[in-house]
Amino acid sequence: MTERSAGERIVPIASDQEAEVPVMSRFPDNGFHPRRLYRDTENGMCFGVCAGVADYFGFNLFAARCLTLLAFIFMPVTILIYLGAAFLLRRKPPELHGTPEEEELKRTVRRDPHHVFHALRHRFRQMDARLARMERYITSPRYRLDKEFEDLSN
Repeated sequence: MTERSAGERIVPIASDQEAEVPVMSRFPDNGFHPRRLYRDTENGMCFGVCAGVADYFGFNLFAARCLTLLAFIFMPVTILIYLGAAFLLRRKPPELHGTPEEEELKRTVRRDPHHVFHALRHRFRQMDARLARMERYITSPRYRLDKEFEDLSN
């Protein structure tokens, strides 16, 4: 019998054989998913509901707290909804996003995906232009001449 990591599960092969093939799922089978709504108790004040909602939708945390406070004042039923969410939502696991940089990138993509992909496209175009300049230099006679001068100086 072989050992399996937490993210592996067995899927039978669709043939006459009775063999099984391990398949790696993208997310572990522990029930945690990065796109799920969680209570963020690390950044929360009471139960972490506002912090979790702000993280999920990409809102500013202060704005989410202010809107919740206004909803508490003008619509008291919001208090029951908040308490229900506090008891029904799972806590956000600390290892959900990996590094803080990954978490910030995912939050930025949720907030404004068009801007993020536009910036990435711009960076890739810059890298492609730089690579083209390097290729042009290396294949030029100037590179061979510079290389010969460098060999003479050594």
